[in-house]
Amino acid sequence: TMHRPPTDDASSRAVIRLQQWARAAANEQPENLAALVKDAGVVAKLLRNPADQPNEEKFQKVKLGNAAVARVLAAVDGARELLIACGFVADAASEFLVLKDVSATLLRRTADAAVAVQQMLQELQWIYSARSQVPSMANQPWAADTAAVALVQACLGALNAPGDPKQKVVLVQRLHLM
Repeated sequence: TMHRPPTDDASSRAVIRLQQWARAAANEQPENLAALVKDAGVVAKLLRNPADQPNEEKFQKVKLGNAAVARVLAAVDGARELLIACGFVADAASEFLVLKDVSATLLRRTADAAVAVQQMLQELQWIYSARSQVPSMANQPWAADTAAVALVQACLGALNAPGDPKQKVVLVQRLHLM
């Protein structure tokens, strides 16, 4: 395969694909949000390390045989594309992705986007777990795109309804965190 230098356009397309994967996975696998957060963190780290330490040789290669890397590249739709968009290329034996063209700015910007995806997944994980503490939400179907609004509405509704004042303190705390 011919090597192409990294570009903002390719990186932007790959980030959009990562965001789409995260939304779809959060909707389809809310019980696995902790693993999704971890996977997005691995992607961010693979980009952030060479950006922050461009002279550190160990960050210039991604070993495809590493179990964690292999799992993330298989599980995270767009992860490999993201690395390639930032200048990584497969070596001749396809054992490594090697960083050929280093643009620390592009790596950092793309790593920041991966961190933003990780943070979104962390927030969704928190919302998913908080749902069980709001009686009207516990049995509602999960929809990641509307989860925050639904949780706020449910908390506000519960605050306005008759009920245990101690439980209402918990709801106010939940709202404060949001």
